[in-house]
Amino acid sequence: MLEELALDSSAAIEIFGDQPPAVLETVDRIVLPLPVVGELRFGVVNAAEPWRDRLLTQLDRLISRARIVAADLETTKTYATVRAQIPFPTNMSRRREGSLLNDLWIAALCIQHELPLLTNDGDFERIEGLQVIHW
Repeated sequence: MLEELALDSSAAIEIFGDQPPAVLETVDRIVLPLPVVGELRFGVVNAAEPWRDRLLTQLDRLISRARIVAADLETTKTYATVRAQIPFPTNMSRRREGSLLNDLWIAALCIQHELPLLTNDGDFERIEGLQVIHW
């Protein structure tokens, strides 16, 4: 049994589905890195009108049950190390670059707080010192 497990955005979205990842049944507490909360809120804001209120309620419920970890000065040290590990292709789209930068902040927070990260995003596999759990 895991005491805490951090979620990336895709894992957090799976919680709202019909079959959330089974590993969540073995976790005492969910942790949300602050960039994940931002990504989720962005998704809610851009959702179609009939779904927006329902999604906002689900997101607020998830946030109220989770521990939120935010960046501080110590995180910037970890971020710099993580960022140096990942080469950015010169032809990367702005959207992809923004997504990858958010992923690096998520990874830095997980490493700093010694949290395993639940994700299905293969980019996280390349980050040294990050414990990745796939569902």
